[in-house]
Amino acid sequence: MPNHKYSAPNKVYEAMCLGKPIIVCDDTGVDKLINEEKIGVSVNYDADEFVNAVYEIRDNIDLKKLANRAKKLYENKY
Repeated sequence: MPNHKYSAPNKVYEAMCLGKPIIVCDDTGVDKLINEEKIGVSVNYDADEFVNAVYEIRDNIDLKKLANRAKKLYENKY
């Protein structure tokens, strides 16, 4: 949906501020930020991929490190 491309950044910054992992769709522009800064994952616009991303975050990502990185980015850069 075209509107999602424009509304995603505010949601991303809110999640960064709260130190929450972020899941975004590929090719939305913000996916590059998420992947480069390692504050979440990007997926194709597909329900199964979203579910797999949730499991990936739960099982394979150090959430404390992600939260600290996201909060620092929000405070110092965004």
